[in-house]
Amino acid sequence: MNIRCFATLLGGLLLVAPVTANASDPQQLAPLVVTATMTEQPLNSATGTIQVITHEQIVQLAAEDVADVLQHAAGINVMTGTGRSREASIRGMGGGHTLILLDGRRITGGYNAIVDLKQIPVLLIDHIEIVRGPGSALYGSEAAGGVINIITSQPPRQTEAAVDARGGVGLAAEQSLQGQVGTAAGPLRATIAAAHGKQDGWDDAAEPGQEVDDTQLDTVYTRAAVDLASGQVLSLGGEWGEFQRDGQRYYMNAERKRAGDEKRIGGYLQYELAADTPYRAMVRVYGNQSKGSYQFSPTAPSGNADENQRELLQLETRGSYQVVNGLTLTAGGELRWETLEGDQLSSYDDDHKSDQIKAMYGQFDWSPNAWLNLVGSLRFDDYANSGSQVTPRLVASVFIPSGKLWAGYGQGFRAATLDELYGQVYRRQGKDLYLGNEDLDPETSDSFEAGAELHNQRVRGQLVYFHNRVEDLIDLVQVGASGSSRTYEYQNVNKATTYGLELETGLTLSRRLDLSVQGTWLQSENKDTGKDLAGEPEWKGEVAVTWQVPLVDIESQLRYLYFGNCEDGSGGKLDGYDLVSLYLSKQLTDSLKVYAGSDNLFQEENDYFIQDPLQVYAGINYRF
Repeated sequence: MNIRCFATLLGGLLLVAPVTANASDPQQLAPLVVTATMTEQPLNSATGTIQVITHEQIVQLAAEDVADVLQHAAGINVMTGTGRSREASIRGMGGGHTLILLDGRRITGGYNAIVDLKQIPVLLIDHIEIVRGPGSALYGSEAAGGVINIITSQPPRQTEAAVDARGGVGLAAEQSLQGQVGTAAGPLRATIAAAHGKQDGWDDAAEPGQEVDDTQLDTVYTRAAVDLASGQVLSLGGEWGEFQRDGQRYYMNAERKRAGDEKRIGGYLQYELAADTPYRAMVRVYGNQSKGSYQFSPTAPSGNADENQRELLQLETRGSYQVVNGLTLTAGGELRWETLEGDQLSSYDDDHKSDQIKAMYGQFDWSPNAWLNLVGSLRFDDYANSGSQVTPRLVASVFIPSGKLWAGYGQGFRAATLDELYGQVYRRQGKDLYLGNEDLDPETSDSFEAGAELHNQRVRGQLVYFHNRVEDLIDLVQVGASGSSRTYEYQNVNKATTYGLELETGLTLSRRLDLSVQGTWLQSENKDTGKDLAGEPEWKGEVAVTWQVPLVDIESQLRYLYFGNCEDGSGGKLDGYDLVSLYLSKQLTDSLKVYAGSDNLFQEENDYFIQDPLQVYAGINYRF
């Protein structure tokens, strides 16, 4: 931590006088979570390593999208991927091993099958549940590293509305306007929300490849629910969004302007039985589509006017039954179709490829006494293109006064995407051609973790050790060359390991002051090359001070984020970075709040990891 950042934090502490601790409420310490076992559990007794990011915390982060939120989460590295997308890597496992859900529903990928976190606004988000560790035993492919479940607000039981407007100044400044309204009439509840956000581009004095793009995101969410008799709920809803990205690229030996556009649409219909009985059930059908295109100006010899469409349709059902007090059984099944069509498919193939996935799973959650809990899960997946896979997981938890100890083992897998099987795309400034391979096997992993958690009204802390071993990693192997251009093919070649420690702790120093610290120590290695995995830092951590300034009654939060040095996958060193942000808010009336803040307070720059320049922003929030 450098001198200026330490001085900033110390200065914030000196402004504070003692006097409302949000951690003193036991209900805030133990919210209910559903992602770990697909059944509701208090966070303090839930299975495995779980972090909940609440709506209030998202507000204090002044986040515009989910990428802004997750970069502050423990054990997560938000990486810049293909096309400037942002994806989450949990415990060094890479973006492909992190499953992103919206209210428990899969999201189809966009460009190169990546779920871009910058395209998911914080609009309507109630909270985010993060399960670190293997989740394939319940969720299947892509969940080997963990699961991030973005949970939106339920339609209200009375009329509610909110509007939020924000403006920023500085290079790459962001502006946004969002609003929502919900109401109820008898058993029917409904809400609609819309958001518009944009960010200015920035490329002055930037190194090629490090420019900030002009972006614009427009989104509409709808939710409706009908409360039926005996705890039954019928719900439906949908999402629409359009994301536009324009920026400079050095592509095929020339500086070009790249314009990209991606449209998303999705919807769901769900029936849920959640009555106060031993039996609970859910049936759901949903689908979503991503349609994207981009083009270069001046035009490029290849990779120009690329258009692709991806679709996902899933039917699923599950039920849980409390056999006796302390023993709950859960079982479910899924049927999913995924399709890809467009220019990213190989010219030797059709312009349309698809996959069908069938899965079923079971779980027991057993507490033979008050201090012991055992959760075991087993899932079977069958892919039309990749074959079948069985993934187990077992977690044992021992509850102690004001805390718990736990240990778990699980297997995970990631099936090859349709791009990796059948794709043809130019990368690395258009010099290299990547080809799919129909003979790819799924990536598989073995994961172990052990942790301890302690908490009371003033102190909370968690320490976790994890170890992951991945086999049959899908990587690119050179199969041809022509001049300075290379041709690569996806193959199962690599093995890798990641292991490390995660620390999360918080201290309520007074009724007005709260301190939280989180950090991750990570070791990663590609077993074939002996090099560290690309872009995964050895150290990452954050210190946050939240306080209520006396007399003026302003709520404030100061954050220092440290991202340590790492490697590029070939042994080359990449410098890390540190970021400082400040957030201030004042509740003027019961309905009206004003806020302001600054991101990247000390204008941190980095030659490899793209950083938005210093921005100062202010906004208002009105709700009734």
